[in-house]
Amino acid sequence: MNLKCAPLIFVFTLFLYGCTTPSVRHLASPVSGTLKLDGVAAEGVKVYRSASSAWYENLGKEEVTQSSKDGKFSFRGITAVSPGGLVHQAGVRIKIWTVVDSKEFTLFEISKSNYKKFGELTYEKPSGIAEVTKGEKRILLDADIQLDSNRRAE
Repeated sequence: MNLKCAPLIFVFTLFLYGCTTPSVRHLASPVSGTLKLDGVAAEGVKVYRSASSAWYENLGKEEVTQSSKDGKFSFRGITAVSPGGLVHQAGVRIKIWTVVDSKEFTLFEISKSNYKKFGELTYEKPSGIAEVTKGEKRILLDADIQLDSNRRAE
């Protein structure tokens, strides 16, 4: 092969790769959960989620929801459409937490390194106090914050 053509072939290949169809990126999967305080469903407690990435500027926001009478809460999935052929390492930092009695409790935290739906559960176990399982359509969190034991320890 003529080495003079190699740069031209390389540029042409990059051009074709960059012209592939856009793809949907799952930045954060949908999440539902149950929040309990000392074994009792926690009603009206704010639950927060943040998702951030160097690649997606619109992610740097914080979402908040409130637990229902039976302690249930949920967050929608976050997706983005990326141009086809964009070569990079995915990196989305996801954290879900609550604040009770002025103390922060991390329920779920992970650095997601792929764009798969449920990709948060692919490589490593998320940190946090919630039991994490994969549901049919969303990630399921079950957290029971033991306030009585935390108060005695102080």
